[in-house]
Amino acid sequence: MAATPNDDRERVREASPIEEVIGKYVDLPQRGRVWKGLCPFHDDGRPSMDVDPERNTFKCWSCNEGGDVFSFIQKFEKVDFREALTILADRANIELRPQFQDPQIQIQRDEDLVFLDRTATWFTQQLKTAEGRPALEYLKQRGFSDSCIRRFRIGYAPPGWNSLEGSIRQHVDNPKDTIQRAVELGLLKTSAEVKTYDAFRDRIIFPIIRPGKGQYRESGEVIAFGGRHLGHPEAVSQGAANPPKYINSPESRVYSKGNLLYGFQQGQEEIRRRRHVVVCEGYTDVMMAHQHGVSNVVGVLGTALTTKSVQFISRAAQCVDLLFDGDSAGRRAAAKSCEHFLGTDVEVKVVLLEEGTDPCDLLASEGGKDRFQTLLKTGTASLNFLISEILSLHGFSLGDAQPEVVSKTRRELSERVLMPLSKKGQVLLESGVREVARLTGWSESSILMDFQVDRKVQLERDSSRNKYRGTPSDSPSDFPDRPDHTPYFEQNGAPLGTSSFEDPNATVAVIDESVSDLTLEPDSITSELIPFRSVDPAVIAEYAMTEAAILKTIIRDESYMRPMLRLAPVERWTSPLHRELGLLFQNKGKVPELLEIEDPDLKSLLLDLWSRNTRDDEFLDQDQKINFASRTLAEYLMTALERKKDDFMRNDEKSALVTNVNECINMLNNDKFSFSNPSQADEIINRFELDHH
Repeated sequence: MAATPNDDRERVREASPIEEVIGKYVDLPQRGRVWKGLCPFHDDGRPSMDVDPERNTFKCWSCNEGGDVFSFIQKFEKVDFREALTILADRANIELRPQFQDPQIQIQRDEDLVFLDRTATWFTQQLKTAEGRPALEYLKQRGFSDSCIRRFRIGYAPPGWNSLEGSIRQHVDNPKDTIQRAVELGLLKTSAEVKTYDAFRDRIIFPIIRPGKGQYRESGEVIAFGGRHLGHPEAVSQGAANPPKYINSPESRVYSKGNLLYGFQQGQEEIRRRRHVVVCEGYTDVMMAHQHGVSNVVGVLGTALTTKSVQFISRAAQCVDLLFDGDSAGRRAAAKSCEHFLGTDVEVKVVLLEEGTDPCDLLASEGGKDRFQTLLKTGTASLNFLISEILSLHGFSLGDAQPEVVSKTRRELSERVLMPLSKKGQVLLESGVREVARLTGWSESSILMDFQVDRKVQLERDSSRNKYRGTPSDSPSDFPDRPDHTPYFEQNGAPLGTSSFEDPNATVAVIDESVSDLTLEPDSITSELIPFRSVDPAVIAEYAMTEAAILKTIIRDESYMRPMLRLAPVERWTSPLHRELGLLFQNKGKVPELLEIEDPDLKSLLLDLWSRNTRDDEFLDQDQKINFASRTLAEYLMTALERKKDDFMRNDEKSALVTNVNECINMLNNDKFSFSNPSQADEIINRFELDHH
């Protein structure tokens, strides 16, 4: 089993002060002897993690995660100890001693490498045969020099089914074992009849070479192959009518495509010197760049970058240019690659080619090297590019006020940008919020508020998928009153209950008496958790959002504004930002257009409420959408009537008044009830003196 020398561990530990390492992931201000920060291993609402430089440890007093600098990297990067040690060693510029290997594993590895190297030589020999002449001519026509072809050990696989297999059987002492090795390494395949045949046929062969050790230190170790099809009629007739243009070796004992990039072995010295990598999509792009002296260019192995390949790049370079085609497929691939780089220390830029432009042909053209290097200067920062692509995907433009567009755009930004950044620490999350705000025109507070709600919903969804939740059909009459029998409105008229239509998946709950004097700040409209006493003890209510619910109802149908604000006077609202927007509605007598609002925070709040209405609609059927505002107003009226009934009963009023109130409540509670005109609500308010003014 592999072992790591203790002195390597201690050398890396001494060169990796824990407060500096963790400070790259988390905002970590010093508090006396320790540094404090938000714990990245749970949804931390206040700094609960201590980092102690003297002990070289961290400890979260909330979720109980703790350990040394190595365990932090293991937990955060989701890697084993050896990988954590390597990450920290690379950051500290420390070369680790090689691991000890099981002798049998080492013997098998050495035999695999010898066989693969000999196979690469066999492929290069085929390029010089009459059968390989078309492949060599193709390479020459593309502009490749003999020295470049030799440097990358380019070869050719003949079109027959058994060319490589036949050579193995003819030239090795133990063909049966070697055939089996070739199958395991992906050079031969086995048919249903248990017959073997060549995996690469009529293809230019690109050996995949990694930096080597021992006898392979100079040339590198051949660990796999890629092949480009040439399309000979004979080969097509033997196989599929349209064989794939490129195929690659499968992963094997010696090859893991996520741990290497094509051309890295040939360009490693230049990459280490400059700490800068250019990532292309094709083998020939890499070769032509190296032929023109741009040796820090590498290629993706497979169809796209993976988390592993990004980790590999991050250890090798500080700056990365991602060079992709400018068509829609290329832009999607570039955006996906940017997601993999989120939260890394690497400075990443996206460079897009003009549609139909090939880096290989660009470099081979007159003045190609200068044009290529000029192109690299046009890169866009990866975070900017990713956000812009998401905005473009949904047809969003700066200042867009379409609720449906805003809702979908915000949700995807939260999922693909802010959520991954939040897992890397508060500092990176805030940088993401700032960039989203810059590109959308939304305020940072509203973006962060929306994300916090999304994150809380996601966490609760993950942890309580089977938990019972109420439905929009729950009747307000089924809900318990507060302990003092005061229903959902406080005595001062500030609305604190939550409408059952606020979230169709949430159970209506009553705020605990201990928080009756709570005042919500503008940025905590939906993100502050409030203790609730719920209908079912097993149910945890979501948020105190009544003021937002009223505003959303008015946005849905502004004809309901007058009775809603009579029941819940906006002057008494607890959130300053809600109150300011409510007063704007009231003064204008309607929901204003965005262009009429100058204050950016109010504009962002209005956009947010619009988008939340759109999101709610996804959970409602058509009837519920039509009756949403009507049913919400009915619930507020029932709440006020319940309070009025309690007043009558406490003051020994005539039973006839209580009966009248009950009749009105029963009418409103009828599922089929709907206001034909909001003035009906005004009549009920006047009749029972429910107005709080």
